[in-house]
Amino acid sequence: MYPANSRISSSFEVTVQTADNIVDDLQTFLNKTFQEIDLFIDQDVGIVLDAVSSDISDVGTLAAGPFLTAMESRIDTLADSLAAVDTDLNSAHTSLISLNNSLTLMTELFSALEAGISQAKDNLTSVRADCDADITLSGLGVCDGIPDLSSQAATLAGLNFPDLSDGINSLESAQSLNLTSMEVLARAALNSLSAEIGNSTDISVDFSAMHEPLRIMVANMTSGVQEFLDEDKLKDLYMHHVTNVASLLEQYEGARQGGIAGPSVVVLVPGLFVLLGLLLACCGWRPRRNFNDKRSLSSKFGAGFLCMSVSWHFLFSLVICLLSAVLVLVGMNMSVVCDSVLDLSLFDKLVDKPDNFGGDYILAKLLLGNGSVPLTTRGIIEGCREDKAAYEVLKLDVIFDFTSQITEMVNLEEMTPDLTPVYDELNTTLGSVDLNLDTSDLSSTHSSLGTIMDLMDLSTFQDNMHAVMDSVSPLNASTQADQAADAIEPHNANLAADLREIASDLTALQSLVTLQLDPQMTSFSAGITSVNESINAVQTSVAGSISTVDDLSDFIQDSAMTLLTQGIDDVVSRLSGYGTQLMDEGVRRVQEDVGRCQILSNIFDAVVGIVCVYFGEGLNALWLSFAIVVACLVPSIVLSVRLKKYYRRVQPGDEEAIRYTQTWQSGMPIPLSGASGYYRRLSSSFRLNRNNRIGQHAAPPLTGSSAQTSQLYAAYTGSEW
Repeated sequence: MYPANSRISSSFEVTVQTADNIVDDLQTFLNKTFQEIDLFIDQDVGIVLDAVSSDISDVGTLAAGPFLTAMESRIDTLADSLAAVDTDLNSAHTSLISLNNSLTLMTELFSALEAGISQAKDNLTSVRADCDADITLSGLGVCDGIPDLSSQAATLAGLNFPDLSDGINSLESAQSLNLTSMEVLARAALNSLSAEIGNSTDISVDFSAMHEPLRIMVANMTSGVQEFLDEDKLKDLYMHHVTNVASLLEQYEGARQGGIAGPSVVVLVPGLFVLLGLLLACCGWRPRRNFNDKRSLSSKFGAGFLCMSVSWHFLFSLVICLLSAVLVLVGMNMSVVCDSVLDLSLFDKLVDKPDNFGGDYILAKLLLGNGSVPLTTRGIIEGCREDKAAYEVLKLDVIFDFTSQITEMVNLEEMTPDLTPVYDELNTTLGSVDLNLDTSDLSSTHSSLGTIMDLMDLSTFQDNMHAVMDSVSPLNASTQADQAADAIEPHNANLAADLREIASDLTALQSLVTLQLDPQMTSFSAGITSVNESINAVQTSVAGSISTVDDLSDFIQDSAMTLLTQGIDDVVSRLSGYGTQLMDEGVRRVQEDVGRCQILSNIFDAVVGIVCVYFGEGLNALWLSFAIVVACLVPSIVLSVRLKKYYRRVQPGDEEAIRYTQTWQSGMPIPLSGASGYYRRLSSSFRLNRNNRIGQHAAPPLTGSSAQTSQLYAAYTGSEW
């Protein structure tokens, strides 16, 4: 009983503390709700409106973004083309220098070959003259076998080598051109154009006309709620009631404690009586003196306590039973109600059932004014336990279109200025754009390279060189000279020796051709191919650069306005996107963040916990303890009644009355003490003699019932043995 009483007492203390915590939790809930609203107004709306203001202020730059990007891309293409021209010029110059060096070496080789062929021709002419002067040789016709190199010498002398110095000078002149200046000019023009576009579209828009009313509207809405639900006012509103109830409970705490302590004492006293009775009876019991009239005083008092416990039970058992019945009724019903409240089934059957209220949801009708909305207590509590927002928990979307409200409050389209003057300014600005890109140097370079290629005519020289080398063959002339020497040697050894010497010189010339001139001619042919390709590449890159400059100018005149118009449309779409983003974020915050109500479910759980866990459990424990006590009354009474006669000391008259009463009720003698059993084991003669001795000392005879009682008493009352 004491723990149950303590549990009930703690429920009152927890009630006061919980009431104060409820105010704090409710204030925390409201503060968090208002913080979410302020965060939306100050952060989201403010940031979006600042972004809109910034975009409107920079509408020119934003609108010109696609155009400027395209311009920059074309300027990058021009820069790449000019870099290609510079690279190709360097490559062409290197190739031409290499070709000129190869031409110089080949010229020396051709000069040596020409000199050798000319010398061999002269020597062969002299030998032929000597051979013709000899009648014998002349008559034999062997002089006709001596080779004639006049035609080969004339062919070599007719080969003209080209002069590459003009081409080299032309390439070096092109290399000296400052082609990067064109890129610098183009980028400077781009930057200037960007600044002019920004200046021509300098528009500023003040969104305070939209921001401030929105802020004021929300401030008015929240201030009213904050004023009504102020923490101090909330505490003043009902905390004094809680305090008064707590004070009243404390004031009557003594009476309540007494009301519980009284029954507790009532059920405790008989237990103490039984305990004392048993202790005293056991302490006063003696086996050799256990006679009805000679039992000890302690045993007598123990029997008295047992009798008092029985009397006490009969006096207060009805009160305890009634009290237990009342507490059972209250506690069991409270348990049933608490169980149904905890699993929310009570609300399903009473509050949330539309049939109980004419087919309407009563909460929706009271809170929203629309009984058709399926708003239930279970849904609210479970939603709050999941920490959902109030918009979702209360199903406000059914009756309140928050999206349209936000759209009306944040209408960016109405605040967007007329951009028609922007178009006019941009058109005027683009009409006066001049990139000042001079392509005359590139054009002159392109034409001069074509002229140089025509002047050098390297392909024709290459063909003539191969034709000459095909007609000149020192090896054939050497073979013919050896054959002529073989024919002349039998007739004129000296002349044959001269021919053999000439043949040896021609063989040496053939080695010059094979080992030096032919590889150099191959290298020279490859050099000609490389020079042709590199110069063609220079011409192509120069033509591409000129075309890029022309394309850049045409782009400004033809496509710029279209891109600028597209840019302005993109800005408008961007502003509309800000509005859509703001509305989506506002709706999301209201539907998911504002008014998360887990704190409210905690308040509900706290109230239910106080009533059901603290007070209800204490009350149930109290009636259970009383019920256990009542259940123990019956065995306690039986035990006390059965034990008291074995411990109580009685007078002779009382003893005989008890004996006769029990004898007539049971129909058989009942021993009055443990000694009577011993007497029955004595022999009849001993018992007869003993009774005679008692008769001799007996008192004068009595009459009536007293005489019979005395005789019976004398017959069964023993003395010390």
